[in-house]
Amino acid sequence: ATIPTSPTTDASLSNSRIFIGGLSEGCTKNLLQKSFQPFGTILEISIVGMNDNVKKSSQRKPFAFVTFDSPKSAKAAISNHRTVLDVENGYSNGDGGDNNNNNNNDNTKEEPNNQLLFRQVEMENPRNQKDRSRSNAARQKEQAYRDSILDMCKSTNLILQVQTTHAERLSSYLETDTIQNDYSELKFKVEGLNGAARRNMSLLFLSSSDPTGLALRLHHDPIIARAMKKCYVVNKTAVEVELSEEKGNEKTIYSALAMDTAMAMNMDVQGESVSKNEEVSYRLHAFPPSIQSNLLTAINKINTDTAGKDASSPETITLNPRTFTDVLSVVQVYTYKGRGNLQKEVKENGVVMSGVSPSFVSINSNIGNEEDSAVNRAYFKLQEAMGRYYRDFNDTNESIFHDSVALDCGAAPGGWSKFLADDMKCKMVYSVDPGKMTIDLANVDHLQMKIQDAIPIIKERNAKIKIFVSDMCLHEMEAQLEFLLLARKEGILEAETFFVLTLKVTGGYSKAHFDGEAKKVMDALHAKADVGIKTRDTV
Repeated sequence: ATIPTSPTTDASLSNSRIFIGGLSEGCTKNLLQKSFQPFGTILEISIVGMNDNVKKSSQRKPFAFVTFDSPKSAKAAISNHRTVLDVENGYSNGDGGDNNNNNNNDNTKEEPNNQLLFRQVEMENPRNQKDRSRSNAARQKEQAYRDSILDMCKSTNLILQVQTTHAERLSSYLETDTIQNDYSELKFKVEGLNGAARRNMSLLFLSSSDPTGLALRLHHDPIIARAMKKCYVVNKTAVEVELSEEKGNEKTIYSALAMDTAMAMNMDVQGESVSKNEEVSYRLHAFPPSIQSNLLTAINKINTDTAGKDASSPETITLNPRTFTDVLSVVQVYTYKGRGNLQKEVKENGVVMSGVSPSFVSINSNIGNEEDSAVNRAYFKLQEAMGRYYRDFNDTNESIFHDSVALDCGAAPGGWSKFLADDMKCKMVYSVDPGKMTIDLANVDHLQMKIQDAIPIIKERNAKIKIFVSDMCLHEMEAQLEFLLLARKEGILEAETFFVLTLKVTGGYSKAHFDGEAKKVMDALHAKADVGIKTRDTV
């Protein structure tokens, strides 16, 4: 058929274009022309995805669009397309007939020794301009984010894997003047944060003059160690790879070890020169853990390929997860999850950082095994809050809280009450919670009821509360403040009461939503109470 060049409008094209899905590998424009030219004049045939240099197993089958000169022809093609057998190539498009837009059901038969030319024919459902603009904007935003990650990698040599719920707080904590002064000899800087790199896990990017020393110091800071899952010493370079492919994993391993060899020739580690002849064994640390299996396979292949070669070939990579000398770290800092490639010139959608560090960096110590209990998780939460308060506002002498009376709202299982009684040396702690307490201390009185019922009892005892803390999980964030104001109204608070309130959201809201709700509480506190508040951006 002769393809006319008469102008057509976008509206007419959208009604005259059909979608052909599930193309076989041997499908060509000529075969599609033969199949559909009986239904009208064809203006254009375009095939998508046939020659892409991508793994077909992870992509949809190639598809095509056929544009007719009229909507009538398009509808006829959808309802009545029939077999046009190409004998030379041995493909058919099925037995034809009206199959109600479901062209891969029982009405479609495959010729003996032939494959189906296509499996789906339906009217095109084009994106409107608004959807297309939104898609382009999202792609541009993703590209900018990827570029920001690559930029951070240029100066990063230590990556912390932290719980997402702790990430913002830990980042701000590391940037405080107090911490920067305490760690001044390590000259470290927070380069950035990759929020929610994996489910409930984020990556914090740091640079330091001594990343190994910094990693060791961080593990011994109780506030940081609680929030940090692992740390990875890496080289200041990013490798763009596909970790789903064998070559991508090999490239990652070679990158880490090649850089390490160069460093070993020019640098000392902990004051001792590194000997190339020294026996070295590695423990592999990978993030996310799902990439570790492919990396181990790549190491085995490297060892197999280099076995028996001359002395100039790479040495065998010895893995020993128990008695290792060094840690081989691999961190996937970015992966594009959209369809296809982010941009045509970028073939690899993953970004990886890797490196080698002395074995002691792998010590991911917790602050005692008992921290796993609910009591001690709560205990360390209040300990962290008070520790930061003392650090940031050093005009406060912690001895002023000794022999005070404290009120702990939402006390069960007892972590905060234990801290108030033991560390802050309160003479009496009223622990209010309908639940059961798992601690038994002489200076802790458990009132097993709601706070609104406990306040009158405390008032009858003529107790004056110097410290008011609340870790209750309430539906409304502002309710934390209301109970504090209720205690003041009933006259059970001292003239100057120190208080700690945990502001929580009970749903999966964004940080912007949380910040907005927290601001409401702070504004209400200033408006309703005569208070002196020392605040932080993140508490």
